[in-house]
Amino acid sequence: MKIAFLFSGQFREVPCDLFRKSLSNFTKDLDYGIFAYTWEEIGESLNHRNKIPKMDLDNIDYKIKYLFNEFNLLEYGHERFKNFEKNLKPQHREIFISKKYDFGTINSLPQIYTLNKSFQLLEKSIYKFDLVFRCRFDSIFIHPIKYFPLSEMLSNNIIYNLNFGRAYYPYRIYDIFFGGSRNSMNFISTIWSEIPSLVKNNFENGLDKRDSCRILYLAASLNKSKVKNFPSRICDVY
Repeated sequence: MKIAFLFSGQFREVPCDLFRKSLSNFTKDLDYGIFAYTWEEIGESLNHRNKIPKMDLDNIDYKIKYLFNEFNLLEYGHERFKNFEKNLKPQHREIFISKKYDFGTINSLPQIYTLNKSFQLLEKSIYKFDLVFRCRFDSIFIHPIKYFPLSEMLSNNIIYNLNFGRAYYPYRIYDIFFGGSRNSMNFISTIWSEIPSLVKNNFENGLDKRDSCRILYLAASLNKSKVKNFPSRICDVY
């Protein structure tokens, strides 16, 4: 069984030794590959602020290679966030800059964009992967993923996530960590181009229309994937 881990989103500073120790524990005894996509600018979490924190350019190549040194990093990519903003198509731009959505969802489109780009790296790989999981650069992993019933995940069209306990919200995919069979995760390949229709869709779960957790759940559902919870909180944001 071969597993792909897609690290995507903004690169945020965490204690490198702590992250690497947790990742070593997480990937123990696995046949796996890592694909990563991020911005060249380093930043901080929005964390319920009323404006976007400042983002600074950094040597992102060095940081990614150092972070995943001795792990099986197969491919990675990055780009300037300013170029992303400049090149947005009109429909995407309208959603991104609109004031009618909750400000707390301002990072949803950039997040989904980098997730889609990391999946594109996976699709170009010469290796075939059975399971695919989305991860964040600023997560700390608690236990090996092999503690989960991975073989069972292979045979179904279910996406597993961490939407339980204090984090629970109905009809969403909690976006910090989720995954399942390659087939169940194929919706990520088209999710970026479908953003305008997903935001406008009449589906209601109480979240803002631009909320990434709503968009992910809706896109997966339209792809006939079901959503369930993992039996434990395998990771959390640092």
